[in-house]
Amino acid sequence: MFMISPLLNKVINITLLILAATGPWIYARLNQVNEVQLLNQLLSNGSFPITIQVSVQFAGDVSFQFPDLIEATQFQIDTEMCNLTNNSLKIELINNFDGNNPSLYSVDLIHGNKNSLGISINSLKAYVFYTLESVHSNDLPFIIAQTVLRHLIRPEIDMINRPLTESITDSLDIKLKFAPNNAGLQGEVTEFMDDIKQKFVGILVLNWEIDNSLILEDNAILSVKLAEQNYTHMISEDSITKISELLQNHLQLSQQPRHNIYLKIEASYKTRTLQVLHEIINKNESTNTEKQKLLIKLADHLMSERNSSWSEHLTNALSLLDGS
Repeated sequence: MFMISPLLNKVINITLLILAATGPWIYARLNQVNEVQLLNQLLSNGSFPITIQVSVQFAGDVSFQFPDLIEATQFQIDTEMCNLTNNSLKIELINNFDGNNPSLYSVDLIHGNKNSLGISINSLKAYVFYTLESVHSNDLPFIIAQTVLRHLIRPEIDMINRPLTESITDSLDIKLKFAPNNAGLQGEVTEFMDDIKQKFVGILVLNWEIDNSLILEDNAILSVKLAEQNYTHMISEDSITKISELLQNHLQLSQQPRHNIYLKIEASYKTRTLQVLHEIINKNESTNTEKQKLLIKLADHLMSERNSSWSEHLTNALSLLDGS
């Protein structure tokens, strides 16, 4: 297994984090560059620094001592990130083997009979099932890294690779019709739609309603119509999963992982927040010094953010925009 001195790794990580969070402003002040102009440049060229923490912990009845697992996996992630996106996005693994360092994103390690992975359908969590053979062959860091980059954080990577000018629709209307005598399904779908509507606040306005005038084929338990489409989707099983996929496809969110829309929404919070910062700059490029100070303060906070949802940051950015 790849060995990195814990002290050296800590020094490197701290140095990179400090540079990512403060480097742009240090440069601005040393060179007497306007901070708002620099922020605008960072946003325009896709180099606004973002750090996402992912905690790694054991789940289940079996756990092992892996003294260098986090460091070795971090090396794998850092190496591959160069091929996936620019250097503005950093993924930072957190050792949560003792359960004292949870984070918004997480990976559960579960001892099993074969190497595989899973993604939660309604949270920001991945599962890595590993064998003793993968431990002895030093394959576990690679498996974890692939799970994180190709699945758990994939929507974040996909969204940050898009131009900042590319945005999803401002609103979406959805109509549903349920098969009769299916109160249980209607309750589950209603709860999901209300939850998703709330999650999308700040990104788009999602309106949904029951419309019994829709067509419902005999083998379907639910029909769904996205308002601007002239056809109706028939669903015969896994209603919430199918609705989630329809939303993701229509809004052109990241395609992976397929069954978790919540990962895509969390990634969209970041993209939308940066878009709002850009809008604020364009609206007040050379006016309102107090507003610019608040803008830079918010940008500073975003650069130092590691372990919280950006939904609140988006709310703050929108409030600043509305007051512009």
